[in-house]
Amino acid sequence: GYLSSMCLGILIGSLSDKFGRKKLILIGYVGCFSLFYTLLQLKNFYLILVGRIFSGIATSILYSSIDGWMIAAHNKQEFEEALLKDTFSKQSYLNGLIAIIAGFLSHFCFSLTSLYESAFILAILILMIAGLIIFFKWEENYGSFNTTSTFESISSSFSELSESPKIFLLGCCQSFFESSMYLFVYLWTPILNDAGLAKGDHGKVFSAFMMAVMIGSKYFTKLELNSKGELHTLKYAYVIGFIGFLVINLSLIIVNFNIHVLALPLIGCCIFEFAVGLFWPSINTLKGVYLPNNSRSTLNNLFRVPTNAMVILSIYFSSLLPRLVLVNLCLLFLSIGFV
Repeated sequence: GYLSSMCLGILIGSLSDKFGRKKLILIGYVGCFSLFYTLLQLKNFYLILVGRIFSGIATSILYSSIDGWMIAAHNKQEFEEALLKDTFSKQSYLNGLIAIIAGFLSHFCFSLTSLYESAFILAILILMIAGLIIFFKWEENYGSFNTTSTFESISSSFSELSESPKIFLLGCCQSFFESSMYLFVYLWTPILNDAGLAKGDHGKVFSAFMMAVMIGSKYFTKLELNSKGELHTLKYAYVIGFIGFLVINLSLIIVNFNIHVLALPLIGCCIFEFAVGLFWPSINTLKGVYLPNNSRSTLNNLFRVPTNAMVILSIYFSSLLPRLVLVNLCLLFLSIGFV
């Protein structure tokens, strides 16, 4: 999934800007994720591997075209810039709330059927409902449209990235934070298991994480009211995320001495998730201000190339590296991004 997102993301972003974000969201996001969840039902390794390619494509669209469509629609309606911040704050808050509800619904499906696959069938139904809403309610919007070829659009995005220091630094900020975030997704389960998390409690922990994200997104609004600069709240996200990983780091050191304290890594994880709740509305607001509409989706996917590369390499070598090293790598990513 990470590999296909890295390799195909730039092309997908360019196609989204050129041929229409609504079309790409319907075909590439709703369609590809639905296909992936369908292939999971077949329980064939090679088909699931193919499905992961489609899920990588869908993920690229999720993190680029949807926000790109919303920002373009916002600007077309000539709404105030302050409302963009409010929208992203509410988006982050509702993402956490819906994730909690989805967790309970998945558990309910499993309790009825005793099949893990039932949750993915439910996801397909929800995607179909979302697809119908998008098809009937959303207007189409474009970036470069028909004025340039796909290659020229991609080339133009690289030029904008290299010629604009603000866009380049914004991409670096996103890449380094996201790298630590995706490594966190990979690490939190084994870390908490080693600390003594009971089997079957992972859903409760995930709900706690989502609550922390929701609180972080609410705090974003308060920070914005007292903001001293455009990067003010983003810096807070980096600092708080760094503190969260420091707590996790300390818990791993303690475990090496056969001292198992579940509360310590759990608190560290929740602190980091609070930072995630701050990060998303902050970075999305800044991208709404600085990224040009004609190549917004392409640039969003360009930002994710180094993220995917760092995560792929880290996971590939994870069998050779202790978890403490990977946590320290996250601390390094956050430190570089903050600077």
